[in-house]
Amino acid sequence: MKKCFVLLFSMIVLAACQRDLCAHRQELMEKSLYFQFDSDEIQSKDIADLTEGAKFLTDHRFRRVHLDGFADEQGGRDSEYNKELSYRRAQKVKDFLVEHGVTERYITITGNGTLSGIPNWQKRRVDVTIK
Repeated sequence: MKKCFVLLFSMIVLAACQRDLCAHRQELMEKSLYFQFDSDEIQSKDIADLTEGAKFLTDHRFRRVHLDGFADEQGGRDSEYNKELSYRRAQKVKDFLVEHGVTERYITITGNGTLSGIPNWQKRRVDVTIK
């Protein structure tokens, strides 16, 4: 009886740990990284999350990641400039991931240019999606 209880308890703890791990990994599946005005530099506050994401991707080598870069229309820049800026932002994130061991061929990027209908600081971002 005691062995049954210990086994059952172990299974419950394992299931709870796996549930928590899955919930944590889900957070890694979709994340937005925000950038300063007219910048493609990754902010220091995002380094830990990116490092953890890179570890997840190196541990799960066949997972794919897509990076969508965006910009705002602030500063009167033309749409071609903002499209290039959004691409450079996504490229910086890709470079970071590759430098941390992620296989380059599993990363795709797009530069989408500007967004409308949301505050400017939310437009200056790269959306990271792990599939």
